[in-house]
Amino acid sequence: MTTLMKIEDEIKTLPKKELSQLIDWLLNHDNEQWDKQIAEDSKAGNLDVLAELAISGFKNKKYRTL
Repeated sequence: MTTLMKIEDEIKTLPKKELSQLIDWLLNHDNEQWDKQIAEDSKAGNLDVLAELAISGFKNKKYRTL
């Protein structure tokens, strides 16, 4: 049995309150990882092309208001 399978089995036995706490933790953890990746990509210049496209679109009035 893999570690993931063991974790899944344990999750199935959690009381509702603890399951809710786990879900909150997982969402926060995922958001932190996403923020970290975005920051790393930004520092590395990996988002420069997207920023240039957005600025160009704005200058050329090729955008939609929300």
